[in-house]
Amino acid sequence: MKRFILLIIICFINMISYSQNLDEKKEHLEELKEQIENQKEIIKKTEQNRIKTEKDREEFEEKKKDTDSKIKKLQKTEDAAEREVERNKADLNITGKKLSQTRTKSEEFDYLCALEFSRLYRAHYKGIISHEYEIDSKLISSLILQTANEKKEYDKQVSNLDNIKTNLEKKQKKDEKYYLDVKWSKTITQKKKKQYSQKVDKLENDIVMLQEEKKAAEKWKFELEREAKALDDLIAKLQAEIVAQDYSFQFSTPRLIWPVQGEILKYFGEQKSSSYNVTIFNNGIDIGVDKGAEVVSVEEGVVAFAERYGNSGKMVIIDHKNGFFSLYSHNSVLLVSKGDNVEKNQVIALSGSTGLVEQPVLHFELRKRGTPVNPLEYLE
Repeated sequence: MKRFILLIIICFINMISYSQNLDEKKEHLEELKEQIENQKEIIKKTEQNRIKTEKDREEFEEKKKDTDSKIKKLQKTEDAAEREVERNKADLNITGKKLSQTRTKSEEFDYLCALEFSRLYRAHYKGIISHEYEIDSKLISSLILQTANEKKEYDKQVSNLDNIKTNLEKKQKKDEKYYLDVKWSKTITQKKKKQYSQKVDKLENDIVMLQEEKKAAEKWKFELEREAKALDDLIAKLQAEIVAQDYSFQFSTPRLIWPVQGEILKYFGEQKSSSYNVTIFNNGIDIGVDKGAEVVSVEEGVVAFAERYGNSGKMVIIDHKNGFFSLYSHNSVLLVSKGDNVEKNQVIALSGSTGLVEQPVLHFELRKRGTPVNPLEYLE
């Protein structure tokens, strides 16, 4: 009767132990489901941002097209204004030459008039002094008058040409200002076009990045869903097993040796993933190492698991037969098999980057009755 009661007590303790272990697994499963929902929300928001960015890109492409059309029109206007300026320059040049020639002619007639008048005066004076000098005053006067009339006509032409030149110079200033204004408008529009082009290029890059982010989030969601499925299967398996053990929860030394030497990259507890914008609970610590570094058992025990396991890559789990399990994952090579007895400080694997990691790392866990505990509270 006492043996029967003892057996019932052992079974009851065992059921409590597995109940705690199952509760932990179920809690982890709920966390995975919550992370999957978070990833779904990230995917949704990323897609919304991509659609908005594509809309912005189309808007700036339309603005770029408008500036292209405006630049072409301004180029035609600029060319026409430049031709008008050149044509005006040519007209000014021709008018200047005509004005110079006409003014020279006018000055020549001034000189002829003065010369003829001087001759007339001398001839008239000599006729008074001596009757030997007889001159036709009317003829000389007629010549002087004709020369004066011709000079007057050239003076009139000079005045007209002066007016034409003045008007052409005014028109030249106005045309040059218009030409420079058009050229400046074209320069400003070209700068806008460059800005729009840069904005379009940036939005194109943003779209590519958003697409990559969406792919990464979808991949992470897939991995989380796969891990949740594996955990579901494991919970179902554990629920079907009942094992009675009397654990001491004591190690051979007060502190455990380190499984490998290196820098701690991730600590025990909640960890924020910068890549996927989610919070993940880390059941152990992640130690950065060189690939191929020797991984040792922190205490003696029996290998309970030694093979590849999902995102954990190549993994070893050691049952220390005292209520504790130690776990070593992401190895490149496993040097032990399930069922092997291992000693403390025995090399059990070589470090690596198998599973869902981007660099060589050792993920190390300690589990007390199936529940993860902070390894730093037990290591030397």
